[in-house]
Amino acid sequence: MIHRTNTCLTLIQVLGICFLFFVCFYALSLFQLRYGKAYAELNYHLTPPYQQDTCNLVNISMGESIVGDNQCIEGTPAHVGAYGVTINVDPLDGKQHTFNYIVYRNNCPQGFIKPCTQHLISDSGANQTTPATLSIAMQTPAAGSFCGTYQDDFVITSVDGNSNCHYGDPNSNQFGSSSPGSAGFCATYTNCPGVPPAPGYSISGHVYLDINANQHFDQTEALYARGTNILTFIGSTNFTTTTANGSYTTGPNLPAGTYTVSYTNLPTGYHLSYPRTGPPPSFLVTVGPGCTTNGANDASCDQNGTITNVNFGLSNLSSWIQATCADIRLDDGIVDSLPQSTYGLLTNQNCTSTPGIAFTGDTAADFGQGQASANPADWTVGGTAYPEVYPASENGRGLSYTSLLAKAQTDGLPITDLSTVSGCTNLADCTLPTTLAHGIYQANDDVTLNAFTFPANQNYVFLINGNLTLQGSIAIPSGSGSTALFATTGNIAIASSVGGSASSAQSNLDGFYIAGKSFLVNATGNCRDLRLNIAGSVVVNAAGTGGTFQNQRDLCSDDTQDPTVTFTLRPDFLLNAPMFLLQEHTVSREDAP
Repeated sequence: MIHRTNTCLTLIQVLGICFLFFVCFYALSLFQLRYGKAYAELNYHLTPPYQQDTCNLVNISMGESIVGDNQCIEGTPAHVGAYGVTINVDPLDGKQHTFNYIVYRNNCPQGFIKPCTQHLISDSGANQTTPATLSIAMQTPAAGSFCGTYQDDFVITSVDGNSNCHYGDPNSNQFGSSSPGSAGFCATYTNCPGVPPAPGYSISGHVYLDINANQHFDQTEALYARGTNILTFIGSTNFTTTTANGSYTTGPNLPAGTYTVSYTNLPTGYHLSYPRTGPPPSFLVTVGPGCTTNGANDASCDQNGTITNVNFGLSNLSSWIQATCADIRLDDGIVDSLPQSTYGLLTNQNCTSTPGIAFTGDTAADFGQGQASANPADWTVGGTAYPEVYPASENGRGLSYTSLLAKAQTDGLPITDLSTVSGCTNLADCTLPTTLAHGIYQANDDVTLNAFTFPANQNYVFLINGNLTLQGSIAIPSGSGSTALFATTGNIAIASSVGGSASSAQSNLDGFYIAGKSFLVNATGNCRDLRLNIAGSVVVNAAGTGGTFQNQRDLCSDDTQDPTVTFTLRPDFLLNAPMFLLQEHTVSREDAP
């Protein structure tokens, strides 16, 4: 507890304890300094037992040393000299006991009544044997520190291994320490007259080249020093700082508080591997009392409330896609950030030397550091010079939900309500039965479909009037003679748990996937994403109202050699497709009048 002069008299009147009277008088007589004031007092819990642990095994007595003259000068902050206490722990029953203790060191600018804002374990002891004499050096304020309470709490945490033998009330937090049941001593230091300067803090860090894209600044990685980096700080005070060598620091007079630290001038050809927030990419950190980095990688608070290693990682590597024996068509332009010496289109034994064609619409293709396919092919169709895009009337090529539903109704084909199928009565958690009959199934709501392997020699069409989320792998074994098509009016989303390791080529999704809007490859993040392999075809914007293929995954360090999403042609799907999906194109002309 902390008291001023008049508090000592009040305490004597309430408790009537001569020992505390002696301590208060002792503090008054010795610790009145010429300008600044320092009070040091011994205190015990105000409920019995006063000086022994709750198991009545050991007794505690204390003595205190003299506070040195702070050589205070009017108008400047005090620097109080050394102060300490001697703690005697004696057995009550004359037997030898072992005990453990902790001393909590606290800075309490708001006084001891409220819990302190900073708790630092300054000393501890295990398996001490009674009788014992412990010398504890207490906290002393440095020059320029704030006026207020510098409080140390002594806690006996166990006696003879029994952690229930607290020194003090185990349900109390009277002294404001971070451990219930604390009791002991404290000291109040009052600095010189005048307002001392507020403590200053700093934030520092680096802008580095995250070569392995693991979102950490490794010792082998270099700082980005190819241009001026600009960082903005918004918080208790707003400002910007720059660095040309990749290292930055603010302060040391940064006011305490919470700051948003942002990187605002991303160099051409790079992206932020970390943090993945924004825009702009930012950290939210707090300096001073209550210092926190909010979990920022590599960053840490020191005991003074300053933060180091608020680091921004730059990378020119990105997640990328690849197709084998298949075409890729994006009418808005293909952007596939391939690493060096890789290809967006590959061949294998099934397609010999024909890798496929990249259709890039009316915008030039960008294959990063790689190319469309191996020379001499490297085929790309479209671009700014010779654009080729589907007309609006051709969106979906007749495979959209609306087109397929109209065709089924015109042909008089039976359509089964998916919600009547066993395992799918709850469309939000649909598991298809292994005995599922072939045919056309319709759902007039969003569907979440769990993993499923389709049986052999069957054809399936699923028409989803809403969004489709795939929670597990969809398998159509090669050579089974089966096909499956999913067409939605909304999005098709792939759960982050669907996929495999970065080097795995095992298919995770088989079939035709026709999204009326977008195809979303969802991510786990933090470099824990899985590679997604698709065998079949994906169509987006089938409804013609807008939609994109959105790959949100990143393999981080594996981006140097492995694609995030792959597509593999399955010719058996085309050969086994039901007549319902085939289209007849008739061209007529008049040869003669």
